[in-house]
Amino acid sequence: FDEWLSNYEEPSEEEKKEQREEWKVFRKLCQSDANQNSCGKNPSKGELDRARSDILDGQRLLFELLRTCRPNRGSTSTPITFPLTSFVALFGGPGLHGYGKHTINTDQCTSQVDIVDMHGIDELIGSTKIRKLTLISSCKFRIQYDRKKESASITVQCSDNTNPTLDCLWRKSTKRKRQKEEDSLQNNNRSDPTWTCLTCTFVHTGRSTLDYLVCEVCGSERNGAKNK
Repeated sequence: FDEWLSNYEEPSEEEKKEQREEWKVFRKLCQSDANQNSCGKNPSKGELDRARSDILDGQRLLFELLRTCRPNRGSTSTPITFPLTSFVALFGGPGLHGYGKHTINTDQCTSQVDIVDMHGIDELIGSTKIRKLTLISSCKFRIQYDRKKESASITVQCSDNTNPTLDCLWRKSTKRKRQKEEDSLQNNNRSDPTWTCLTCTFVHTGRSTLDYLVCEVCGSERNGAKNK
């Protein structure tokens, strides 16, 4: 930061104009239906419950998108209904995120989410759910979202050196095999690391959440939060 501050240059008039336009878009998005379940610094129990519900619903729907997508290079899933509040709760606002990037086309009222790799999927839904899907680590994922219809589809982008006929994104498995794997995980106590916010009691799951400094639901500082 000190290096950036010492090299800071006053933005030009053109850059200032662009920044003002960005703020206009940002304020417009803040007033949209996407934030109808948002809460302030002192949320009520009902507001926190709605925030948790939106995140869980978003994780469930992303899992459904991943599960139903065909195992072909560049394949796109069938669009599914994805409530706007759940979409924003899971992917956040436009910008760079730990999982990748979220961009919005305000003219067409659409969103595009680029998930860089399996680490991004892990951050969004947790490794426990990932174990139920056999994924290629070198693949990227792009989600197209229609903000008017509140529907989403996902496209899997495999790298050129990946042979989809040998390494499928998802492999069929019998219920017996899946049950055996889940029993084995339980026996070995392979649970995702978690920490609990002391303010709203929201449980953050996944290794990537261990680096969070504040709660992703209520924004409270993590000081004294319980790790497991």
